[in-house]
Amino acid sequence: MSAKLLQVVNSAAIGLPMKVASVVQAVRVLGLDTIKDSLLLSGLFAPVRKDKVPAEFDLEQVWSHSLLVARFARSIARGEGSTEQFAGDCFTSGLLHDVGQLVLATKLQKEFREALLLARDQAIPLSRAERRVLGITHAEVGGVLLELWELPHSIVETVTFHSTPGRIS
Repeated sequence: MSAKLLQVVNSAAIGLPMKVASVVQAVRVLGLDTIKDSLLLSGLFAPVRKDKVPAEFDLEQVWSHSLLVARFARSIARGEGSTEQFAGDCFTSGLLHDVGQLVLATKLQKEFREALLLARDQAIPLSRAERRVLGITHAEVGGVLLELWELPHSIVETVTFHSTPGRIS
């Protein structure tokens, strides 16, 4: 767990100007909440083997993107004067917003690869390509998964509609 924590804190997504060499330093730099959520995210990615997903699916890029979105979401929430609880929920939503991609990449590899290629070749959003190929998007798959995990409704809704925020009721 210490090795994973140091990997997370030294990742490009965190973007620190120096390398962190100890767990104590990592806790000081990131804070316990960020560490908890970052380890949650890395735990989601840990069982996903690169040889079991389409070659076009970049696990590291999705991981880094999710962590970056989480940090921005929390920062925006804090900047708007929200409670720490809400800012934490924003962070968690950002971390988990693409979890449906992991499901599709591991469980529907052929179809997800087709969607990835369609999105790239036609320069369209991945969600539009997923809808054409699979009839569902990674956002919707992620929302269903998080609902099964009994996460708070606000997080489930944010993940489900992150590509189509105008559909939130």
